[in-house]
Amino acid sequence: MHATTMHDLILHHYPMSPFAEKARLMLGLKDLAWHSVHIPSVMPKPDVTALTGINLFNYVDRYVLSALNTRLELPPEEGGLGLTKGELGDLYSAFIVVYALTSPAFGLLGDRFRRTWIIAGAVALWSVATCSCGLMNTFLALLIARACTGIGLVVA
Repeated sequence: MHATTMHDLILHHYPMSPFAEKARLMLGLKDLAWHSVHIPSVMPKPDVTALTGINLFNYVDRYVLSALNTRLELPPEEGGLGLTKGELGDLYSAFIVVYALTSPAFGLLGDRFRRTWIIAGAVALWSVATCSCGLMNTFLALLIARACTGIGLVVA
């Protein structure tokens, strides 16, 4: 092959792809210049795997309250908190408002300090706040705990 020019095609070579093989065959039939770049298989890095796991729990935690709505509406005698629809809405709003208000601050912290420590601290806060949500027996306590999960999930 000749030296690569600006107008030559560079194909990413995925050995197991039948589409890549067809593209190379068509280009060869048309006598078009192209080069292949071999893409090695790379295992995911441990950091990425851990962050993916944290992100999975992040999304589960956002929607766990929805699964508990009917339970939270039950009167205290039946094991619920006797919450109204409005109070349930306030729980969602507290989470979103705190999440939105603290996002810029944690963005600035992430630019200035070591992110590993920020993520570790946020995951610790998020874990404590999530566990606290399960232990709260009044609306106000649950509202504060749910708002704190918003702080932890900003980074996670």
